[in-house]
Amino acid sequence: MPGIGLLTATALVAATSGDVTHFQDARHFSSWFGLTPREYSSGSSRYLGRISKKGDRYLRMLLTHGARSVLRAAKVAQGAGKELQGVRRWALDVQARSNHNKATCALANAGQQAGAHLLRHAARSQTVR
Repeated sequence: MPGIGLLTATALVAATSGDVTHFQDARHFSSWFGLTPREYSSGSSRYLGRISKKGDRYLRMLLTHGARSVLRAAKVAQGAGKELQGVRRWALDVQARSNHNKATCALANAGQQAGAHLLRHAARSQTVR
């Protein structure tokens, strides 16, 4: 996953002790350390507020810095005329719809959720062996 390197992956495993099975899903995991926006909903109206910034500050900082670097690299590649695919294209689309900081948080949240899925499935595959 772009934006998650060795340092971030190590911090993700250290923060959770490698076990994310006690979280219901990846969204609960991301709300555990403050990357999920607060939701104010009523009926069919859905309002997403700011992120709570609770939980592991160091891990959240690593994820947001990784997301910023992915956005910056995608913007430079787009300026150079290269074709973007996958997460980079999605991140630039989010940035075009909102602003840079919201796109950074969205990309950090997506990266964290991918990391949670990897940890969950890695734990399952190790117990099966």
